[in-house]
Amino acid sequence: MQPSADMLDTVPRFMESAGNVLIEGVYEFEASVSGTHVQGVDARKAFAQLESGRSRGKVVVKIVE
Repeated sequence: MQPSADMLDTVPRFMESAGNVLIEGVYEFEASVSGTHVQGVDARKAFAQLESGRSRGKVVVKIVE
């Protein structure tokens, strides 16, 4: 699936209607190359937090360029 202009226009409207959002944590996705496999180092921490079931807010994974 490729993003379209309609999809991208939806994001700001969604953010405006969301109101107050509790952000539990922000993790950066930094690629780590191990052999031929690429992993997100901090992204694993974010998924571990989600899987723990103790997050009350949103967990954000920031893509680093």
